[in-house]
Amino acid sequence: MKLTMPDGVVKNVRAGTSLMKLSQEYANRYSSPIVEALVNGGEVNLQRPLHYDGKVEFVEVNTENGLRVYVRTLLMACIAVTRRLFPDVRLEVRNSL
Repeated sequence: MKLTMPDGVVKNVRAGTSLMKLSQEYANRYSSPIVEALVNGGEVNLQRPLHYDGKVEFVEVNTENGLRVYVRTLLMACIAVTRRLFPDVRLEVRNSL
């Protein structure tokens, strides 16, 4: 499978490879942590295995999309911990504008 990286380099990788390792290779080129990737314009979790060729762009946490990913991750962690520690408690999350 072929991935065109943000710098234009085409990398041959095995099908099922995730972008986590590739994002770590490119991390020093960004001013803030990479939290997500765009493959062919679609959002892709860095840990999700890929099975198709595409053009890769990385999303930094200091962008609007990156902050959305960060908040979503924090909410998921909060819900998971609350369920584990307090299984009888219902947690409701409300986002304010």
